[in-house]
Amino acid sequence: METPSSTILSALQTLSIPSSELTLQQLLKDSVATGDLAGLRQLMENKKLAIQCIDASNGWPILFYAIKYNQNTIVQYLLERGHEAEGISRDFAGNTAIIIAAEHKNEEAVAIYVNLFPQIVDMVNQKGQTALMIAASKGMTKCILILLESGANAGMVDEDGSTALHYSMSYGFAEASVLLIERGGVSMHIKNKKGFTAHDYAYNTDLLF
Repeated sequence: METPSSTILSALQTLSIPSSELTLQQLLKDSVATGDLAGLRQLMENKKLAIQCIDASNGWPILFYAIKYNQNTIVQYLLERGHEAEGISRDFAGNTAIIIAAEHKNEEAVAIYVNLFPQIVDMVNQKGQTALMIAASKGMTKCILILLESGANAGMVDEDGSTALHYSMSYGFAEASVLLIERGGVSMHIKNKKGFTAHDYAYNTDLLF
């Protein structure tokens, strides 16, 4: 039985219709979204596509879509095939793979990626945000722990001067805040550019420690 992506590809070849970049990109996304590794490999090999397969609309390599859709077998496959061999991938907003993984709550992808590329743990996007800040904003305690154990600097600040602790406290995540203080060593009294400390954002009474 043919996979969805290989069926579409076969139809295009049979009809002798040239595949546009848009069509190919959609086929790639469909293959990744459904976890169709065999179809993805066939498509890439038949069309002789570069391993990154950059989306011209947002700068996302195919790795980022695999992370978004939580298809970590494909994430592992792409990394083993040398997805990052020519440099660390970033999209048009400056996001790295682990920032995308934190944004989409894919903790396994964070662990896979930082195990291979620990040097990128503190890379920031165009807003000055690290993966740790994004993870903190979502209360992802396991992800926070992975990043801290990989050497993430909890004291870094974004373009507004806010730390990861500002993020966790403003969203009301007590456990994440404790981790950042106790394991990350970040102070709750650091002021951002607006003059507010992380403690000032602690609207949840459980965070008023």
